Amino acid sequence: MPGGLSTNSAQLMARATSVCTSHACQTAATSILNDLNVNIDPCSDFYQYTCVGTFTDLNNANLDSLQKLLEGNYDDLLVGVNLDPSFLSDTQKEKDRVNFNKLKMYYNACMDETAINHLGPTPIFPSIARMFTTLGYSPESFSDQRFSPQHVRVLTNALIELNMQGVEHLVSIGVGVDDRHPDQYTIFINQPGLTLPSREYYSQPGIMEKYRQGLVSVVSSILGDTNGDENANLRLQKMTENKLNALGSVDIEAMVDRFVEFETQLASITLPIDQLQDPLAIYNPMSTTEFHQKYPVADWFRILRHFAPNDVSLPENIIVTAPKFMQQLTDWLLQSETRPDGASTQAIREYFTIKIILSNIGNVDRVTRDLYRSTIGMLTSGATEAKPRGRECVANTSAAFGQLLGRYFVMRSFGGEPQRKQVATFIDNILSAWTERLEQNTWLDVETRTRAIEKVKKIGHQEAYSIISPDDRSPDSLSEFYSDMQVNGNDYFGNQIAVYQAYFKKEWSNVGKKVNKDEW
Repeated sequence: MPGGLSTNSAQLMARATSVCTSHACQTAATSILNDLNVNIDPCSDFYQYTCVGTFTDLNNANLDSLQKLLEGNYDDLLVGVNLDPSFLSDTQKEKDRVNFNKLKMYYNACMDETAINHLGPTPIFPSIARMFTTLGYSPESFSDQRFSPQHVRVLTNALIELNMQGVEHLVSIGVGVDDRHPDQYTIFINQPGLTLPSREYYSQPGIMEKYRQGLVSVVSSILGDTNGDENANLRLQKMTENKLNALGSVDIEAMVDRFVEFETQLASITLPIDQLQDPLAIYNPMSTTEFHQKYPVADWFRILRHFAPNDVSLPENIIVTAPKFMQQLTDWLLQSETRPDGASTQAIREYFTIKIILSNIGNVDRVTRDLYRSTIGMLTSGATEAKPRGRECVANTSAAFGQLLGRYFVMRSFGGEPQRKQVATFIDNILSAWTERLEQNTWLDVETRTRAIEKVKKIGHQEAYSIISPDDRSPDSLSEFYSDMQVNGNDYFGNQIAVYQAYFKKEWSNVGKKVNKDEW
């Protein structure tokens, strides 16, 4: 900015009379300049001015390293690596090769855009069809009406199915660590995520019109009776196979209008973000029985019992993050027959349909992805350009197989146990220094100082890579950790579903267990 430090710095450099032109000086100067963002005023944001370049370069270098690793084979991985014996022995090598090939198969399926593009958006259709089945819906023989208590059973079926698919719906249900009992897992019930970034967007006419237009474009390209693309015949064939009707433009316009109206009403009863940031206000323990009785919009016993392992009891209490939202949702749906803003079975079904589409949009063909990004994506993320496919597939592979990919990154770029122990010693020294400083503090009374020291000594830390759950040094441990993830080299969409369901199963397997603090 004019008159700012960055401008003055540039003027000082311009007046410098003695310039070092050696290779060492040029290298150092290049490194410094790469780390600086001279478009930022350091007086207003010194972090952005000095650090962002460093982290961007480190991140890009790591991603490049991972991509090179994934594009090679197992033997390439081992070339030039001074292997730590604790990471790989001759007896482990074949299991390690199998693990690597599973990882690479997932990455290659993501990179095979020819196969992905050939299918268009058709992999989404079975998910929509399964949701229709849970609702007892058939296009030829179904009469829509206002939602009422008689629809609770089929709504429960649909919520179970959508949860199993990883699709956001009317509520958010998950398992996590109990904030007040950090050694225990519990079940959390929260208000749902919305498509747009916040509830306030839904009251802005300009944004909502762009949103509506984007939805019409995306839904038309997937469910429309024609969209002029080269895969139109395949799309219509797959719709027929899944007993889905292709929709004309008038039907799609009406469908989107109902979706927008339904989601706008849903947004209006959600709590603002600031109210969800108060840890005391959102911690509302409630017995499962009480929750089931207070909010009879669904059969909560059946939903929770369906997800939890058969051999464990449900927690005595669950945590309800937003009781006010749950009450308003219950009143809205169960009183739909008498309320002017009441929801119809058609609106609920279409809301679920479009949410399934939006949830899976990133896993289908490039044309559909680009259409979404240029319309709805502009509103939800502001992104105007797609990431290079290689970067996207590295990120997806890391998200799916983080510990396994981490093993090979460590082998190539980090080292092994000697390096991990150095990091552990470094962290231990920091904690020891904290303890020593606390012991020497005179401004703390004895009781407070004693408790502070006890707290420091209880701090656990994880360094470098996991060595217990899973043990990244052990191919057997990693094979077991990812045993539920089945990978098909010719089915990227199916792989994404398999990964989600494996993590979903793992999450719900924690019900009734103590928290495993060794797990990364």
